Amino acid sequence: MNVRLVARLAGVALALMLTGCSHLATTPAPPPYVAEPAAQHYEGRLAVRVENDPKRSFSANFTLDGQAQSGQLSLSTAIGTQVALARWLPGRVWLVDGDGTREFEALDQLSRETLGEDIPLVAFFDWLGGRPWPEAPSQPLQHNAPGFEQMGWHVRLDRFNDGLIVAQRQTPSIVNLRVKLDAASAAATLSP
Repeated sequence: MNVRLVARLAGVALALMLTGCSHLATTPAPPPYVAEPAAQHYEGRLAVRVENDPKRSFSANFTLDGQAQSGQLSLSTAIGTQVALARWLPGRVWLVDGDGTREFEALDQLSRETLGEDIPLVAFFDWLGGRPWPEAPSQPLQHNAPGFEQMGWHVRLDRFNDGLIVAQRQTPSIVNLRVKLDAASAAATLSP
């Protein structure tokens, strides 16, 4: 083979590799999470079930730290292997998973693009504390059932003292969200 042709092909291959590497290098890594004084901490098991579409359903162990404005959510398998980590600051959200690092503008965009559904992650800190998120209107559930309705979700607190929070949204598709807090998180939630 011609030496000049080999050199040109090697140069093209090197240029393509460097282009690919520079693209990877420009994907921002999330900044480290730094707990603020008002930070909250929850651990437990999270399950999301989208009716009629099992591909968009999942369950995982989770650790949630921070608050609605800044924090992190880690999802892991039953044996503790981390499968996804989301970190957020005002106006920026990073997701690190098996596909690498992706950036989003808001937590609802993250849930919409990864699950195909709007899961109100910004409200989780309040919902796990047994109260509506203060940034959106809410109302008590009908028939004096323990819980509230907010942002189209019915948040049931029937077994809140056991660390179980169940939320369901009916439209545009039925989504069931179930959170079981571990004993320490549940006890911290119930303490004054």
